[in-house]
Amino acid sequence: MLNAVQIMGTLGADPEIRYTPTGVIIAQANIACNKYVGEGKGDNGSKYATDWFTVKAFNKTGETLNEYFRKGSRIIIVGKLSQEKWVNQEGQKQSKVVIIADRVEFVDKKGEGGSSGGSYSSKSGGGPVDADEPMPGGEYGEEEIPF
Repeated sequence: MLNAVQIMGTLGADPEIRYTPTGVIIAQANIACNKYVGEGKGDNGSKYATDWFTVKAFNKTGETLNEYFRKGSRIIIVGKLSQEKWVNQEGQKQSKVVIIADRVEFVDKKGEGGSSGGSYSSKSGGGPVDADEPMPGGEYGEEEIPF
């Protein structure tokens, strides 16, 4: 099964960071993505509407999200969807879908929002990587696409 998502948007607030009892870092942020909906049909009569997505990043990716991104930063998130389930105080089952970030990428160039114009992947060995360099395992010929 394929579970993959890639979005580009703007951070609505600074990322929040917390730690599990075992010391795992979890950074959470909300990303705003605009979509075209038609003339006058969007937010406040515009032609665009905004969708908000919750993104969670763990360990080094979470550290990077927390350290380098701030409210208003434009960002690309590459990851997967995860459904969180819980029971609220009234005993009702609740759920929401969040994006678990495998990679975060800067959209702004250096000097435009304070980022360096690269990306970070939790699978890349723990450091920044060149945004133009392909990620390992991501190269397929047209006839080799696995679906």
